Amino acid sequence: MANDFQVWLDQEVWGFGDERVGRREVIYEFTDSLTAFMNRIGYTMGPQWGSKMVARWMYTIQRDIIARRRYNVPVAYPAPVHRNWPEDLREFNHVMSYDTISKFMEGWKSYSDFEEGTHVGRRMFHELQDIVYPFIDMEKSYNGQVVYEALYDSESDSDESWRGSKRRGVDAYIADMGDGFHR
Repeated sequence: MANDFQVWLDQEVWGFGDERVGRREVIYEFTDSLTAFMNRIGYTMGPQWGSKMVARWMYTIQRDIIARRRYNVPVAYPAPVHRNWPEDLREFNHVMSYDTISKFMEGWKSYSDFEEGTHVGRRMFHELQDIVYPFIDMEKSYNGQVVYEALYDSESDSDESWRGSKRRGVDAYIADMGDGFHR
């Protein structure tokens, strides 16, 4: 006997116009498209990323909203599998902005699972950042390398005082003040 998740995966969803397509295929295509999109904006997805993660995320949102009528129950997202520096998150939020997500989701709103006029579609739109961020490979990503170089490859003397691992994530100006500069 199939469990609820398998039944959900095997269902058909509305696609373009009157076309009905298998949800499983839509999830594979969505994941591939999202992975390529992330690459175009400077992020490489790690080996733990894949359609299984996307399917579980989508299922959890749909189960909570449609079956349980619980619209604001937070999804438990996994902890990042990368270095997760505050600077990485700031850069990610800058690059993966509302407008960036809107451009990506434009091609998917014809599918009933992503319709922007539904609770499910809006929630997937607003939580897209939350599902991809934990699975980025920051060391291999262009944007991750930019952050690393900004923090550790600078030739500035004032940067030398806060590069150490004990001071990672501390604002350079604050760190310099602690060392007697900027008085």
